[in-house]
Amino acid sequence: MLGQTVTVVADALPERRAYLEDRAARFGRFLPLVTDPGRPDDVVLDAWERAVGNLVTVVVDLTGAKSGWEHHCRQMLG
Repeated sequence: MLGQTVTVVADALPERRAYLEDRAARFGRFLPLVTDPGRPDDVVLDAWERAVGNLVTVVVDLTGAKSGWEHHCRQMLG
């Protein structure tokens, strides 16, 4: 039983890593725009709106908008 569990976890690791790398890339695209203190407020607001829309779309695609997608979305945006 333990060997089977280890195999399942090991098989899932590449997928989880790809998921985390994708999220890091997405945040990397948006965070410089919203954390730069020299940017005008309207540019920052626009960046936040694009970031939130992008991340919510990713969550809906990932979960199929099935049960629990809202929790996952809160995690992503948190």
